[in-house]
Amino acid sequence: FAEPPVHAMRMRSGRWAAWSARVRWWLSAPWRQSLTSALMIEPAWQALVLDNPLCLRHVMRCYVDRRVPLWRRPGWAAADFAAASQHFSTRQKLDLAAGRESILLDLGEGFRLELAFNSLYPEEGLWALRLVHGEATHVFQLTFSFLPHGRMLVGSVQGGASTETTHALEVIKRFTKHFHGLRPQVFLVEALGELAQRWRQSVSFVSPRYQAKSRWYRVPKGISFDYEALFRDCG
Repeated sequence: FAEPPVHAMRMRSGRWAAWSARVRWWLSAPWRQSLTSALMIEPAWQALVLDNPLCLRHVMRCYVDRRVPLWRRPGWAAADFAAASQHFSTRQKLDLAAGRESILLDLGEGFRLELAFNSLYPEEGLWALRLVHGEATHVFQLTFSFLPHGRMLVGSVQGGASTETTHALEVIKRFTKHFHGLRPQVFLVEALGELAQRWRQSVSFVSPRYQAKSRWYRVPKGISFDYEALFRDCG
């Protein structure tokens, strides 16, 4: 897989970010063979990466946890794709390769649980569990990646934004009432835990201090989601 065109990177992050990304891509070349091999084995992932040409570059910039060094990122990404090939069903892989969410569970009252590819911020985890309501109202999302040696790492848990026709807080209240006090974010963590047991994986969480979008290794000002409290609640 060739590196994405520089002009595409400039459109997103500016000239300096584009050349910085190119340097990272060049430096990671000795370790990318395992990643290339993992992608070549699974046609669905080939299609997915070709449709998201900046995906691998974002993974080379940061891989879920900011402490992961550059030389480890290709191998971890290879393990991620390989584990997804093993654990996701054929239908799920085809859905993801086609840019669609794959419905995992109909929860009733218009709510459903979906599996998706995290195309917007893959550095926070290649895969996402999404709690959706109605046609496409995004209630909450949990992003994760598979790591080597039977581990899974949760990169972020985020709520959806309100739209012109739907108020996010009202949808969250409706979900909590329908599930007798269960909060959406806790539901997603528990759903991932059930999947992890089925896949025989252990689950851990990235500290907010080291999340991919936490700049300069500190929790950004104005952060409104209490990750530490959520992790304590979910054990």
